[in-house]
Amino acid sequence: MYYPVIERPNILSFDPKLFTLVKNLSIEEKMSLIRKPFQPEKHELPDWLSYSLSSQRFYCLHCMFFGKNAQKSWIYDGFHEWQRLTDISVHEKTEGHINASIVVKMKCLSMAVLPQIYASKRNQVAENREIVHILIYITLFLGQHSLPFQGHREGWSEQIKGNFKDLVKFLCKFSPSLAVYIDRLQIHERNQLNFILWQRQNQLINSVSKYIKKSIKKELDLNNFFSVSIDTTFDSPIREQLAFIIRYVCIIEHSSDYHRSTIIFPNNMRGEYQGLQALIREINPAAIYTWCYAHRLSLVVVQMSSCSANAVDTFGNLEQLYALISTSKKRVAIYENILKRVEITRWMSYSSALNTVLLTYDIVINTLEQIKITFKARSKVTGLIDFFLSERFVLTAIYYKNLFNILNPVTKIFQCQDIDLLGTVNSLQAVSSSIKRLRDLNAYNDLCNEATKCMNKSEFTFTSLPIQRSRKKKLLSAITCIEERFHSKSQELLKDISLFSVSVLKKTKSNPNTLPDDAFNTFCNLYSKFINHTKLKKEYIEFSKLFSYFESAIIGSQYLHPSSATSDNKESFSDLEGSDEEEEKEDTVYHTSGLQSIFPTLYITLQILCTLPVSSTTPERTFSKLKIVKNRLRTTISQDRLKQLMIISCEFDIDIDYNQVDEFASTTSVLSKHLT
Repeated sequence: MYYPVIERPNILSFDPKLFTLVKNLSIEEKMSLIRKPFQPEKHELPDWLSYSLSSQRFYCLHCMFFGKNAQKSWIYDGFHEWQRLTDISVHEKTEGHINASIVVKMKCLSMAVLPQIYASKRNQVAENREIVHILIYITLFLGQHSLPFQGHREGWSEQIKGNFKDLVKFLCKFSPSLAVYIDRLQIHERNQLNFILWQRQNQLINSVSKYIKKSIKKELDLNNFFSVSIDTTFDSPIREQLAFIIRYVCIIEHSSDYHRSTIIFPNNMRGEYQGLQALIREINPAAIYTWCYAHRLSLVVVQMSSCSANAVDTFGNLEQLYALISTSKKRVAIYENILKRVEITRWMSYSSALNTVLLTYDIVINTLEQIKITFKARSKVTGLIDFFLSERFVLTAIYYKNLFNILNPVTKIFQCQDIDLLGTVNSLQAVSSSIKRLRDLNAYNDLCNEATKCMNKSEFTFTSLPIQRSRKKKLLSAITCIEERFHSKSQELLKDISLFSVSVLKKTKSNPNTLPDDAFNTFCNLYSKFINHTKLKKEYIEFSKLFSYFESAIIGSQYLHPSSATSDNKESFSDLEGSDEEEEKEDTVYHTSGLQSIFPTLYITLQILCTLPVSSTTPERTFSKLKIVKNRLRTTISQDRLKQLMIISCEFDIDIDYNQVDEFASTTSVLSKHLT
C-alpha cells in the first residue's frame, strides 16, 4: 500500500495518525512523541499506545518509530477491534514490539548525552571539511601547474613522498587541524578515514574537473552562439589524442569575457572531415566550417609536395640526411646549429632545411664523402650523394625555395597576434597571382638559370635530367590547392569580419559612402536566422559615428575603477581576431558600454564574430599542455585521469569555490557520512 508524504504536522497535536505520513523525523522528535502519547486517562494504558481522535484507533509508537518487521495494523491501519482487546497484550509480547521497546529504553537513557554526541559529530565534520578544503587547494595547484601527484615511493618514512603528500606535510606547518590529522593517521592509519590515498586523490581530481565542466555548461547555457575547434596529435606513447575546444563569449553579472573550454580524449573519428561537416550541418544548417588559416597554408605546401615525385624524394632525402649526420657526435657538432630537420607537420622546416643545404652545399657533400668510407653507411651515403649531385634535386630545391619566398610573408601575417583580416585576404590574392606568374616561360627560364648558377659555383659534377620535365603540372597543383583551401566564400566572410577594425570604423565615420554595397552580405546569408542585413548596416553606420564615445567610456571607467581595468593600453580596439587580450578588451567595450540595448543587431553580430576563430593557437596550446601532463615519465596515466587533469590545467582561469566539498563528498557513501 502506498502512503503519501505530507508536510510535517504540528508536534503539539500528538495525533499518531499524522505521524505515519511523516518521513525523516529526528530522534528528538520521535522521543518527544513517545513520552507524550495521547490517552483518555493518564497511566490508564501502556505508554506505547497512542489514540488518534481523527481515526479513532490505537497506534503503537514504539513499533512505528523503531520497529522492524512490525505488524502493519499497529503502525498504519491502527487497532480498532474493540471486541478483541486481548490482542493488545498479544502485540506487547511479540518479538518485534519487544525489540522496538528495548531500543526506546536505550534511546531514553542516551538522550542526555545526544547533544554532546551531535556537537562532537559536527566538530568532526567541520574538521574533515577543513582538511578536504586544503586538499582541494593542493589538487588545483598540482593540476593547474601540470605536475604529477604521486611519487615512486610514498611511505611516510620516505624522504620524497610525491608532490601530493609532500605538499600535505608542508602545509601541516600552517594548519594545526591538518597536522593533528596527519599525526593521527600515521599512528592509527587502519582505524582512520584516509583522505590522501591515491583513490581519494583520483576522486578529488574528478570532483574538481566536474565542477569546472558544470561551470562551463552553466556559461554555455547563457549563450546562443559558440564555435568548436578540433585538432589531433600523438602523445608520448604514440596514441592519438583529440582536442575539443569550445569558444564562446562569457557574460555573467554585467561583465564580459572571451573564454575557451578544453576537453581532450582519444580520437576514434574515422573518415574525411567533409563527412563531419555534413553531419554537423544536418543538425544546424547555420553552422559554418572554418579552418586555421596558418594551418591551411601549411596543408597547401604539404599537398603540393606530396603530389610531386621530385618533391617527395627531395624532402625525404633531406630527412635521411639529418638522421645520418645526427648519429655521429662529430657530425652533430658541425651541423647542429645549421642543419634543420624536416618535419612533415611544420612546413616551415622545409624552407629551413632547403636554405641550410643550399648555403652549405659543398660542405654537405664533402661530409657525405667522408662518411662514405664507413662500410655500414656506405650504401645510404652513396644514394644520397647521387641524388644531391643531380640537376633534378637542384631544380626542385630552387623551385621550392622561390615558392617559400612567396609564401613566407603571408605566413607571418597569419601568425601575428594583431592579424589584419582584410590584409590577409589581399595577401592571399597576391600570393595566388605570384604563383600564377611562375607559369610563364620566362619564369621557368629564370628558374633554370638560377639552378645553373648554383651548380657552376660548386666544385662537383651533376648528372643531367634524364627526361625534360614539365613544370606546368606542379604549378597548376599549387594554384589549385590554394583555391580549394582558400575559397571565395571564406575570404568574403573574412572581409565582413574585417569591417569592425578601427581603421574601417573611422573611415566609415568620415564618409559612410565608403562602406561597400556588399558589406555583410556573406555574413548575413550564413546567419539570416539571427541577423537582419538592413538593420545591421544601419546600426553599423550609426555605431561608427559613436564609436569614439564608446571607447572613451570604457577607458574612462578604467581610470575611475582601476581594479576593473582590462589594460593600460588606450588602443582598446585592434582587429577582431587578434591576441586573446585584445579580444577580451574589445568584447568588454561592446558589452559594458551598453551596446546591447542601443544596437541589439550589432551586438549579436559581434557576439557571433567573437566565437569564430581563424587560427589554431588554442589547440596548439592544449597540445603543449598534453606534452607536459603526459610526458615520457607518465605514460601509464589512464585516459579518464588524463582528461580530468587536462581540464584542470587548461581551464585555470575558471574560479573555483573551494568551499564546495559536497562534490567530493558525494563520490562515496563513506565520504558523505564524514563530510555532511
